[in-house]
Amino acid sequence: MVLCLVAAPPTFASTLTFAQRAATIDVVRSTFVALSHTQIDPQYIRTYDNVFGDTVTADYVSELSGAEREQLLRYALMAAWSDPDPKYLQHVRLIFDQMSLRNEGSVELAHTVYQELINRRAIDAAAQVAERLSIPMAAIPKIDGSSLASGPSALFLNPSSNVWLRRRVRFERGLHVIVVSSPVCSFCLAAADAIARDEELTKIFRDRATWIAPSHVPLDEARFVEWEKKYPEFPTGAIYDPAEWPPTIRWMSEPTPTFYFFQNGTLKDVMVGWAGEAPLHRLRDALQHVGLQK
Repeated sequence: MVLCLVAAPPTFASTLTFAQRAATIDVVRSTFVALSHTQIDPQYIRTYDNVFGDTVTADYVSELSGAEREQLLRYALMAAWSDPDPKYLQHVRLIFDQMSLRNEGSVELAHTVYQELINRRAIDAAAQVAERLSIPMAAIPKIDGSSLASGPSALFLNPSSNVWLRRRVRFERGLHVIVVSSPVCSFCLAAADAIARDEELTKIFRDRATWIAPSHVPLDEARFVEWEKKYPEFPTGAIYDPAEWPPTIRWMSEPTPTFYFFQNGTLKDVMVGWAGEAPLHRLRDALQHVGLQK
């Protein structure tokens, strides 16, 4: 018996030229400024996956022109910024490695890749890029978290050693507030000031809250130490890996500060931002709604 093997027809995306793929994704990318992050992120990721997801291999990237490789790197960087799935960061690294072999790309673009690797806590890979950029090794954040069990975690600075310690953040029992904040955000500073002036709120946010910066906030030791000195009751850390956390916490798509109110690990309420009218009143309403304040 003779078996006839028929090759599977190519997918639509596999028949597209790079220019056609780029034109498709540019339509979505052009709306980035016009739309909010909560609208653009899923749409951009879907489009990226459809036109590039299965084709970003060393062979494919090596066949592109230098200009096309740089353009593809920018697309992959936006995907990595938008979604914590590690495959997008892997695309960034693969494309950048191919460009490095050919001495392609600007110093500015290499710095962008370096910062994204730091943001995603790929410290070893960032060190390799730092060497190319002549960034001192002392400037690269040091992270100690090898013994940590799995689960949501954040980095907290040990100021005596300038080492970021990875710690488990527990909010699966009782009432707990996760405050997505930043030590360089004026609205976060205003929120912390207002809370610190109120004795009852200070106790709540000391005992029942964890302040955590999203990954795009630089691990600037001086800024975090400054926050700790000003608000010792509200120590703030930095996210380690967004993929460890519930998807209900939108680390990239909401302004800081955003307050997430959990009860036994289930999200009960969200308060977004500190701008507008009476933010302290809105915070009290949310605390009362979840039972943290009478």
